[in-house]
Amino acid sequence: MEVVEITKNEKNSFNEFVEKNGTFLQSFDWGEFKNNFEWKPYRFAVINKGILVLSASVLQKKLGLKK
Repeated sequence: MEVVEITKNEKNSFNEFVEKNGTFLQSFDWGEFKNNFEWKPYRFAVINKGILVLSASVLQKKLGLKK
């Protein structure tokens, strides 16, 4: 097994997997939408023997806390 970061080249296969196994809020497109509002999307997949078995979409946002 290996964990890989998903790029735009794997967008379609990532979205197909999420459509069958997750929610729209985990899709590649949702991350692109949130990117317009100061969120940074990261997408990961676990690949086992060449097959995508798990996906994760993580959104990062800076909170802007004052020091």
